[in-house]
Amino acid sequence: MSMGDNPIWHNDVLGDRFRKKDQEKVDKVKETAESRIKAIDKEIEKVVASFDNAKTGENVKGLNDQLQDLNNQKVDLKASLNEIKELEGSPQLFKIKSGNIDGGAGETTYNWLTKAVTIKIGPDALDPVSTLGHELKHGVQFLHKQLTFTGIFKTNRKSSIENEIEAYKRQYALNPKDTKTGFLIHAKTVITFMEQIVPNVVKKTDPLNYGDLKKR
Repeated sequence: MSMGDNPIWHNDVLGDRFRKKDQEKVDKVKETAESRIKAIDKEIEKVVASFDNAKTGENVKGLNDQLQDLNNQKVDLKASLNEIKELEGSPQLFKIKSGNIDGGAGETTYNWLTKAVTIKIGPDALDPVSTLGHELKHGVQFLHKQLTFTGIFKTNRKSSIENEIEAYKRQYALNPKDTKTGFLIHAKTVITFMEQIVPNVVKKTDPLNYGDLKKR
């Protein structure tokens, strides 16, 4: 359980929630995801209606790309709600904190003594909700043994290229338009760097076709 296997002590009989203050932050991610899904449905309706007015093949392709992007976001947002339920019901202890972070807006660490996974959101996260969504994705990856932690006490996650792309997809789906957050810039930088290391890595590891994220 998110309550550290002690639901009674934490006044959570079912043991299916984070600590109270942490749960409030997680609930904002859930609310944002639900709100985005409704907004995307409306956007999809507009795009579908626009097909009738598309006169050229180029226009149709642009609408198809937009429709695919919206559907991809919707799939990811629905997955986020299910994954948060998994985190809430997990026997793994998760903590969410705020504080300074070197070189990033968010980080996920593990303490081998307390066995707690700590998600920290830094002051550079101009959109704490989408940043938390990104880090919660890493929490799910940890539960699924898709990432590991290095070090002894407070240890940073050792994340693969695929894990980072998936986390940026989640962040993008939660907030695709507010460029003030700067996360799209971060995503472009990370994806570009990854492609330099492994050619065509985005194409190989991006079944939902979010590779065009770097074009935005």
